[in-house]
Amino acid sequence: MLIFIHGTDTFRTHERAVVLREGFKKKYDTTGANVQVLDATSAKVADIRSNLLMRGLFTSRRFLILKNIFSLSSDVSDVFIDATKKIDEEAIVVCTMDSLPKQDSELKAVLLAADLVEEYNELSDREIMNWVKQRVTLGKCTITTDALAYIVQAVGNDLWTLHQAVEQLTHYTTHITLENVSLFVSSPINDNIFHFTDAISEKNTARALELLHDQISAGANEFYLLSMIARQLSILIEIKETDGKGSSLHPYVIKKSRKHAQRFNLDQLVDLHEQILNIDYLLKSSKQSSSLLLDKFVVEATQEVT
Repeated sequence: MLIFIHGTDTFRTHERAVVLREGFKKKYDTTGANVQVLDATSAKVADIRSNLLMRGLFTSRRFLILKNIFSLSSDVSDVFIDATKKIDEEAIVVCTMDSLPKQDSELKAVLLAADLVEEYNELSDREIMNWVKQRVTLGKCTITTDALAYIVQAVGNDLWTLHQAVEQLTHYTTHITLENVSLFVSSPINDNIFHFTDAISEKNTARALELLHDQISAGANEFYLLSMIARQLSILIEIKETDGKGSSLHPYVIKKSRKHAQRFNLDQLVDLHEQILNIDYLLKSSKQSSSLLLDKFVVEATQEVT
């Protein structure tokens, strides 16, 4: 059986090949004696012949993953194409590649006509969020909405990094919050949120608008931005009220926030936080423009009181 797995999402192509391999081992070969993984960039003619055509040790079943299939040299490619015509039903050959070459070739035609062809391309933002939620559930954990938005915004569509982050978080806690995520995943928006609130405290309208628009231009989701601003204001309120004593916040967060909290009085912080929550409500309950609401918030928050 010939299987071809390709696509720009290298994590899911790799993972699919691993799932097939482990399924074969569980069913036919628990020792893995007849399971092989080859990289086409260094594969020799003898490798192809021995793994595709010879019978397995103690069993006729055998499994081969051939990575980077279009990197086969011309002579090895010819042998591979010929061998695919002779693969018996006892053998499973899985070929993988990041993306299809544009140029047509006999090898490309053979692979696209394989017994099973699967394509995995990069996920959309919504699909990535669902992917992360599924991984968290598999880890027997839950995740808050703002934590989910943070991790997806911070990492993007790099599923390798997302997978590693989710693995760390599900081993760290059974309920993933924004506070947990920020310990394991850094986001370039974090420091900008500090700078943004500083600009608000300094009544620097131009600077605050510039920082806000920079994040929007970089692709930051408006709900993500709102959650980050609301979280920062909540932290500053907590620091203002308690100076961090008895707080569940990470010591580094407390230390960094104390300096920024000094720029506000408590009433200012509470008022700003309520305004952000109101914007969040308006965006979810009406069709008002997010950019206009956020710009209005900045202008009003930075007005000098007379």
